Amino acid sequence: MTFTSWQFGIFAAVVFGLYYLPPFRTLQVQLLVVASLFFYGYGQPELLPLLAVAVFGTYLFLILAQRNRPVWLPVGIAFNLALLAFFKYKFLFVNVTSSALVGGTPIDFLLRLPLPIGISFFVFHNISLLVDLTKQKDEPSLASVFLYIIFFPQLVSGPITRAGMFVPQIKPKFLADVQYVEAAKWILTGYFFKLYVANNLNEMTSYMSFPLYETLQTQDRWLLVFLYSYQIYVDFFGYSAIAIGLAVLFGYRLPINFNLPYISRSFSEFWTRWHISLSSWLRTYLYIPLGGNQKGITRTYLNLMIVMSLGGLWHGAGPSYLVWGVLHGCCW
Repeated sequence: MTFTSWQFGIFAAVVFGLYYLPPFRTLQVQLLVVASLFFYGYGQPELLPLLAVAVFGTYLFLILAQRNRPVWLPVGIAFNLALLAFFKYKFLFVNVTSSALVGGTPIDFLLRLPLPIGISFFVFHNISLLVDLTKQKDEPSLASVFLYIIFFPQLVSGPITRAGMFVPQIKPKFLADVQYVEAAKWILTGYFFKLYVANNLNEMTSYMSFPLYETLQTQDRWLLVFLYSYQIYVDFFGYSAIAIGLAVLFGYRLPINFNLPYISRSFSEFWTRWHISLSSWLRTYLYIPLGGNQKGITRTYLNLMIVMSLGGLWHGAGPSYLVWGVLHGCCW
């Protein structure tokens, strides 16, 4: 189920209609959790058990880390990174269509599972949850953990929201407090850019594919490269805007994800304007723990290269994404 499908429109309207009814006043979190599970399982129901393992596992490590943070926090982070590595990067090493994988063993079954929708996002949410909330003494409820990780507006493509920002927002919501004008602005802007601008650009840039590009002149190919860069931006911006607007309808605030990135004057400025929630996450949970810029110029540039290289791989499991990340690190 995508944001642009009629099924999603019905789904969102039904959930919104139930959410603010008096009988659900004390069950709003549970309603959103059930709705998010339905939203996720609508396209890949066979992967709901994996989502449950990720959430329950993270919750268990959260409880353990609150009692012994130095031991269980690294284990919980390793658990989530292992999930991400196995399901997203196994394709770099294993040919899942190979005739060798014809057995009925559990390993064969796992290797043949498709890439779970949104795994890059909910794994990063899990890590943020572990790092942020293990500093506190109060144990969050399992329902609150579920909602933070799988809140349906941000589940598939973000924005990536830090636990310290989202969890304090989990409290009863009232219909009178909904910012309808703000929500409408975000949602309408998002649908305009995603449906009208991005989809029309996609029809043009389809000529970049083989063998259609052979029919184009050189200047037309360069024009399509430019249009494709804009298509990527408006498509992702449109999705993020819809997600922010939907969250406002349910009384939650998600971080702004884009701020006119193509007016940037440098690569470092670009990454403060493009996919801001990812940049913030990488800075907070990777760059600073590596030492940031506090250990000399050589270590600073090494940390930047590590962060940008891993950021490239986060976008896709392939050597080209790694090269893309390295190039951005070099241009920083």
